[in-house]
Amino acid sequence: MAVTPQPAATLVVVRDTEYGPEVLLQQRSKDARFVGGAWVFPGGRVDSDDHLPAWEDRCGISDLEASARLGIKHGGLAYWVAAIRECFEEAGLIALLDTEPRAANTLNEWRHKLTQGQQSFAQLCANESLYLDAHGIQYLSHWITPEPLPMRFDTRFFITRAPVGQTPHHDMFEAINTEWIRPEQALERNREKKMVLILPTLITLQQMVGHPTCEILIEKMTSPTERQARAKRRPPGLQ
Repeated sequence: MAVTPQPAATLVVVRDTEYGPEVLLQQRSKDARFVGGAWVFPGGRVDSDDHLPAWEDRCGISDLEASARLGIKHGGLAYWVAAIRECFEEAGLIALLDTEPRAANTLNEWRHKLTQGQQSFAQLCANESLYLDAHGIQYLSHWITPEPLPMRFDTRFFITRAPVGQTPHHDMFEAINTEWIRPEQALERNREKKMVLILPTLITLQQMVGHPTCEILIEKMTSPTERQARAKRRPPGLQ
């Protein structure tokens, strides 16, 4: 019997450097049940709390609008919330609407409360009056794990620029290494068998090569025409 894919969200985080855009990759724990040891973008399952109606006020985007962008009837905003939440849990980066610099110890305290189950993400945002920069998170692609695999995910990929003044770091639980790296360098290390990449990560990195700035990269990769072209080039068995 085929396993039903679990809804999930992944956030591709990029930043500009003098050598061109860099992307944030994290190495999953080698003991992880899914793709252990692989280098991936931050992401994870969509939780039930990610569907709370209150997120519309916190994100400045309605579920109707978010769902339309994903081509689904409802529940689209939950993917945006999950992408932001998972990136904060795994990498310590949170996409906030305001640009006020946050002290590292403040971010660490929020993250600790979240990962230790002391507060839900919804409670944290309500208690700290946080508003999420959903408009800065652009929809990128859609990946579904093929049927033969025992763990399957129906994953929406998003892309955004790194929050100003925030430094990523792994949690030593789900992720054991964190690195800013140019897409070309990641692909080269993969060819040299120094960096394990799963197919969605590999193909996304290939599509990121050759863009001089993050602005151009994001504009190119998120255009509807480019998304349709990528879908047609997708390997058999994947969506």
